[in-house]
Amino acid sequence: MYKDELMNGALERGAFVFYNCLCPSENGPVNWGHCGISLGDGHIIHAWDKVRIDDYLGIEKLTALTGDHPNYLGWVPLERVLNQKPQER
Repeated sequence: MYKDELMNGALERGAFVFYNCLCPSENGPVNWGHCGISLGDGHIIHAWDKVRIDDYLGIEKLTALTGDHPNYLGWVPLERVLNQKPQER
């Protein structure tokens, strides 16, 4: 998924919501990102330190182990995810 393919505006229920986020790795911080699923009311369900429900922009206030904070990118409708064809390698 590329950033220009993400949508902005009101989150649809069931949409996948994406964030940039640096996470620790053996070779230093890596942008593994973060994602959640929209509940349709501006909140998403996601797993951070536990499975939780947060405001989609409130996620940006969370702190990763690297000290980084997630940065909201946008969302993709569930239908788009389900219709995604595997990329050939």
